[in-house]
Amino acid sequence: MRTHYEILEVTSSASRAEIRRAFRRKLLCYHPDKRISYENNAFSEIQVAWNVLKNVELRSLYDESLRLKQCHENDVIHEEIKVSDMEYVPVDEYTKGFTYKCRCSGEYQLEYADAELLQSGQVKNMVISCNYCSSCLQVSL
Repeated sequence: MRTHYEILEVTSSASRAEIRRAFRRKLLCYHPDKRISYENNAFSEIQVAWNVLKNVELRSLYDESLRLKQCHENDVIHEEIKVSDMEYVPVDEYTKGFTYKCRCSGEYQLEYADAELLQSGQVKNMVISCNYCSSCLQVSL
């Protein structure tokens, strides 16, 4: 199954403006009024992709689900932990977050805003990467 990024032919780091241009370009190509053969499925895929990627919150959740899927497929999730297993620390002078030591002596870092998404129930779990090695953790409430 293709991702929304693949459907719109943009990278996952594309800006909203780039995604919007790609959406309009694809929409013109696949619009039912412009096509001789009707590919309604392609047209609706484009609309769904745009509806998710144009919304900052939905895009963030979608990106997280892609990372989780990729980690599960590649078997790189080292451990599954709870936020309560992490240490609450200041990240810089303005923000706080959570850290968890990796077996390589690096750290997994979870921003406070992401922890709030978990606590509010908007997200069931998150995958975070070690800042040193390629291991991932799945964090849940």
